[in-house]
Amino acid sequence: MKPLLDVLMILDALEKEGSFAAASAKLYKTPSALSYTVHKLESDLNIQLLDRSGHRAKFTRTGKMLLRERAGSSAYRARTGKAGDQTA
Repeated sequence: MKPLLDVLMILDALEKEGSFAAASAKLYKTPSALSYTVHKLESDLNIQLLDRSGHRAKFTRTGKMLLRERAGSSAYRARTGKAGDQTA
């Protein structure tokens, strides 16, 4: 499995860009590479992060929870250079 930070960056790009095609362009990877990485994580953890039944993949409840947890992680912000409120 890819390092967790890579997977979180993919999920972040999917959330912001709205599609695998747009996220792949942002991350300079193919849509199939992103889809495979997310599917592998889902398989390894036995969870579903995305609902792929429609035209575009949408985050499931579990996927949204993961995104919220990621957003609050100061380690994630520090590693990706994202600014955010820091509480002591």
